Amino acid sequence: MSVATAAAESVRALSESSASASASAIAVPRRSRERRSSHHSRPIVSNDNPYSEVQFKTLKYLRDFSPSFASLDDARTFLAGFFKEHNHIQHHSEIGWHTPASVHFGTSDAIGEVRQITLTEAFHANPARLSTRPTPPKIPHVVYINEPALEPQIN
Repeated sequence: MSVATAAAESVRALSESSASASASAIAVPRRSRERRSSHHSRPIVSNDNPYSEVQFKTLKYLRDFSPSFASLDDARTFLAGFFKEHNHIQHHSEIGWHTPASVHFGTSDAIGEVRQITLTEAFHANPARLSTRPTPPKIPHVVYINEPALEPQIN
């Protein structure tokens, strides 16, 4: 019996022994698994928008987020404050500790130069404290939530 046949038999046995599991839920075809991203929690649906999903998760875990609002105006007021802070105040690790607004409007290069000057001055003020000259984090050219596959997918 080949390894693939043994694996298929064990999946069938598992799915038949469990009332809550079905073979379709357990036995995902190999090609399908290979096409999935490393984030197995992403739903495989046509209307999936990972950017919106990230925003929903960020909102959900805010300390002052309410599961319901008294009115549409209350919800809009809350979200206006949220997006102002998220885009203009909060620094994000994946974009070199810049704000999304500074990257979008092109001010991140000037901010990076000021950061480099500050780090160089700190290095010269106390060179024994640091083993190498510090540099600010680079901004990646492309940022993904789920990086697309390098090979085109054939449906």
